[in-house]
Amino acid sequence: MVIEQYADSAAAFAHNAHCEHLLAEMNQLAEMTTLQIHGDITPDLQTFADSLPIAKTFPALT
Repeated sequence: MVIEQYADSAAAFAHNAHCEHLLAEMNQLAEMTTLQIHGDITPDLQTFADSLPIAKTFPALT
């Protein structure tokens, strides 16, 4: 299990871009079976989630 938290979707995308090589290595070591994204789901983030069959989005709790 990996839990990551970001200030906003731009920070999450920046992290993925910065760590792309590490994420590729991780995918060789383990299979990601579920991706949950919680919070303010921007259109770009929803498009990203929609591109992954394992991803599901959840709105921020109010």
